[in-house]
Amino acid sequence: MDEGTVLIGMVARFHPVKDYGTFLTAARAILETHPRVRFLLCGEGMEKAALTRMIAAYGLQSSVLRLGYRADVAGRVVPPRNAAALAAAARELIDLTPSEMKSLRVRARQRMCEHFTLQSTIAQYAELYENIARS
Repeated sequence: MDEGTVLIGMVARFHPVKDYGTFLTAARAILETHPRVRFLLCGEGMEKAALTRMIAAYGLQSSVLRLGYRADVAGRVVPPRNAAALAAAARELIDLTPSEMKSLRVRARQRMCEHFTLQSTIAQYAELYENIARS
């Protein structure tokens, strides 16, 4: 890969509920307009033969890199099972200027720190358990 290559990733274990098909459909669509983009798959199960077959079925063998489990990622969220929304969000990110990208990184980091801390996760589970106990 050269310096101008854009990477788009999906962080999720390889499991039907994670809907890799939508991601690969969006990847195929993105390549039609942005052929230098490459796609990273991060999560458990990246070595599975079923995933290899899916990637081949979409013709993405030379465009997909499988990294396995990673704990150091952040990214954009789109509605489930909506390849068009995923492709549109990826294109939007690809076309950002360096200044816009820097601003997005700062905002994303701030959001992660505010909403996805260990304390907030514990509080959400505590609330869930209390609701279950009440019902």
